[in-house]
Amino acid sequence: MILPQGLRSSIPALMGLAIQSFQGTSLAYSISVNELMSQAYQVSSLTFAYLTVYVVTGVIYAVVAVPATWASVWVEHRLARGHA
Repeated sequence: MILPQGLRSSIPALMGLAIQSFQGTSLAYSISVNELMSQAYQVSSLTFAYLTVYVVTGVIYAVVAVPATWASVWVEHRLARGHA
């Protein structure tokens, strides 16, 4: 069948697009870079702990974005193994 073959080769591209969409747009109004940074600015302007707040903000974003990228790479390798 053609559909499984086409689906197998399109999944890595779709996962990459999903990660780019996540990184470039708002997801649930609290995970996007713009929303995280604006909230970090508000908190840091109240507490005057700019470095701490921005480090925590970066860690939160990395905790969400890095595993999504790893999952995409894992699926891509897994599909490539059976495709070659």
